[in-house]
Amino acid sequence: MDEREELRQELRRLCRGRGVLAPDLVRRVGPRVAALVADAGDRAAIVDWLREHVRRLPGDLRMAAGVGLGLHPPADARFLGERLDWLAADLGREQRTVRRRLDEALALLAEAVTGTPPAQPETTDPGGTGWYNRAVRSLVVLDRGDPEVFEERRIAATGAPIDVIEMSISVPRQPNHEPPDLFVDVMYGGLLLRSERPSTSHYRSEIALPRTVGPDDEHRLGFRYRLAPGQRMAPHYALTPHSRCDRFALRVRFGQPAPTTYLVHGVPPRTLDDAPGGLPVVEPDRVGEATAHFEMLTPGLGYGLRWLSDQHLSGRPVTDPVLG
Repeated sequence: MDEREELRQELRRLCRGRGVLAPDLVRRVGPRVAALVADAGDRAAIVDWLREHVRRLPGDLRMAAGVGLGLHPPADARFLGERLDWLAADLGREQRTVRRRLDEALALLAEAVTGTPPAQPETTDPGGTGWYNRAVRSLVVLDRGDPEVFEERRIAATGAPIDVIEMSISVPRQPNHEPPDLFVDVMYGGLLLRSERPSTSHYRSEIALPRTVGPDDEHRLGFRYRLAPGQRMAPHYALTPHSRCDRFALRVRFGQPAPTTYLVHGVPPRTLDDAPGGLPVVEPDRVGEATAHFEMLTPGLGYGLRWLSDQHLSGRPVTDPVLG
């Protein structure tokens, strides 16, 4: 058995039971992993090493590895089988499919780290923004006339402390309609310094923070996004991070009747307008709300929900900021 296969087997063993939450994690670490972790006798060092390398995987495999290792398990899933059941339900797949995906993720992880040092800090900020999202929560309200989006972001710096951030938002133009006008309100946690429109569908805002934020800090900001009254927008909402994003929770309130809704999980932004064939269906609840949750998003790919309904396409306008 070569070094890469030995490492893969060690990673598989770490997935068993509670994963990284197992009380005997340090004792379960094999010699290959121990040789790569700076301090294999420290639980936090082991978890940090795994988390940094998992972030380097492609989006779908990143999710599988994170759930398999227990880095981001659902709160009520204590064992590997329960975590994989949760992931299968979240993706709309069978468990054997997500098990194969986990095997692929661990094989690629072993291949990537064999003979290579741990990920360097700059890999967490490929877009060069100077900050990243620890968590994003978005609420899209479509049942009260013109659409509104409410968003909270928990951010931290990637390196040097920051006191100003820049955010980008895309609102695609619909055929035979005027370019949409987007209004950005900072509800709390910052002051809007300027907002500009570099192109027809792209908006950019500069926001001053009330205090200096460093890599070990966390700062919360709240936003509201609005369109000009009556403007029509595409039937989807997606977050497309330009740099690291650890978590994204989305809730879309359609009201009744709710449209057929699909999960968008790590797709190129240009495909958001394609036919939804093959996408997992997300069932809105009895009050007409659909939700989705994502972990360890891949920069440059889109995550969110899209829907099909004549009512939402031609009646009430629908929201599609592709947020970055």
